[in-house]
Amino acid sequence: MNVLSDKQIKQADAYTIRNQNISSEALMERAATKIFQWISENYPSDSIEEVILFCGSGNNGGDGLAVGRMLFEAGYKIKIYILDFKEKYTSDFKSNFQKLEARNIPVYRIFSEKDFPKIDEKMLVVDSIFGVGLNRTPDSWIKKLIQHLNTSKAIKISIDMPSGLFSNAPVTDFNTVVKSSVILTFQCPKFSFFLPENAEIIQHVEVLDINLD
Repeated sequence: MNVLSDKQIKQADAYTIRNQNISSEALMERAATKIFQWISENYPSDSIEEVILFCGSGNNGGDGLAVGRMLFEAGYKIKIYILDFKEKYTSDFKSNFQKLEARNIPVYRIFSEKDFPKIDEKMLVVDSIFGVGLNRTPDSWIKKLIQHLNTSKAIKISIDMPSGLFSNAPVTDFNTVVKSSVILTFQCPKFSFFLPENAEIIQHVEVLDINLD
């Protein structure tokens, strides 16, 4: 079993894109497809009230947008929320956002605490706010959103990493990390999953093979 640092994961992504002659967007679509398949197999559309996806502005958020599109096209009732905490979006995030617009899939934006949606226990929450690139503790209303997610009784699925958790370090504030029911991580478990200080956060992990070289 390989356990990679965040830097090594990014290197593996880049090498795969070159070696397999694919685009980064195609790799993101591959990863999102694995998430979609896992959700559809474990939580069919008739078993849950609604899927609520919380997406950051980076590639982890792009994964969430792609998963939301796939769920919508499969007949799930969904709501996609984009966290507007910075002006810049990654190119793959933008591309997946354009795909939502082309299909007239509505997207909601969160600018502050007043925009937080109500979360019912019969809903399924998908956390794609932050991924392996996080390098500082979330603050402001983002921290309050994470606390809002944690107080809900809904099933929470984190894509690749629980938002707020660092790839290579222990948790310093449990109030800033999503307490996921399930973590669906790509290709290999992350180093921080094994740290005893993080045991409260790491409850259930499934590794999805996305064929990284």
